[in-house]
Amino acid sequence: MDQPNLVLITAASVLGASGLGLIFVGTLTAVLIALGNRHYVFGVLTLVFFPIALIYGYLHRDNMAYAMKLLIPGLLLFGLFAGLLWWELSRLGLNFFEVMATTKPKH
Repeated sequence: MDQPNLVLITAASVLGASGLGLIFVGTLTAVLIALGNRHYVFGVLTLVFFPIALIYGYLHRDNMAYAMKLLIPGLLLFGLFAGLLWWELSRLGLNFFEVMATTKPKH
């Protein structure tokens, strides 16, 4: 069995964390914009399920330009993280879900 590429895993983890941070800040920005524009349903739904922010951003492009500048790169970075992690695990002959199942704490 091959050895894991720790540099790739570390770089992918940094990309994933950066992407999640951008998604988080972009979602909070979208909530504030929606509530500020008195679109309360979109604001609350975005808090519950963040992809609603993308729908709101598409519908209100003029107001959501800044939030979309955070959400889109965040999604791309997180997608790059997921792709790199999937590639590395498949190279090692591992299944992502099996790896996650074996790291659960045993009580």
